[in-house]
Amino acid sequence: MAEEKEKEIGSPEQKNQNQDQDYIQIIDEMRENTVPKEEYEKMKKERAELAKRLAKGDFDKQPDQPEKKPDVNELRKTLQRGDVTNLEYCKAALNLRKIEMERTGRDIFLPNGHDYAPSQSDADEAQKVADVLQECIDGCDGDSAVFTAMLQSRMRDTVLPRRMQPNLGRR
Repeated sequence: MAEEKEKEIGSPEQKNQNQDQDYIQIIDEMRENTVPKEEYEKMKKERAELAKRLAKGDFDKQPDQPEKKPDVNELRKTLQRGDVTNLEYCKAALNLRKIEMERTGRDIFLPNGHDYAPSQSDADEAQKVADVLQECIDGCDGDSAVFTAMLQSRMRDTVLPRRMQPNLGRR
């Protein structure tokens, strides 16, 4: 009877071998059914972006399609047209600035003159202007009136002194 129980249960070596096979099988299944962490994070990010687009109702833009770079001449024409909105103008100006900085290294927001060399503070101020414009563009959701209101809320008006009227003997 003891021998029959041993045959049913098996020897300790067979048990270890069976457990090893079970572990190997479990590990193989895990490898087949899991993905690397990088791929998982990428997928998670894509799903979050898709959820944001769906919440906004933006169904036109596909994330897989790379955005084409705007043409420099087209941007310059946009800046010279008189019928553009503030939003369109600022978008074109920022795109042109970015392209020119990549292409030539020159910032079009910096003062330019034959006898003037821009300082670091000029470069900092130009970057600050570009950052404020981009924040307003990002926050307006494509509405030019909202963009203008956001931009005006970020601007400070300088108070100019009143022009002194000459006293012509009038009181």
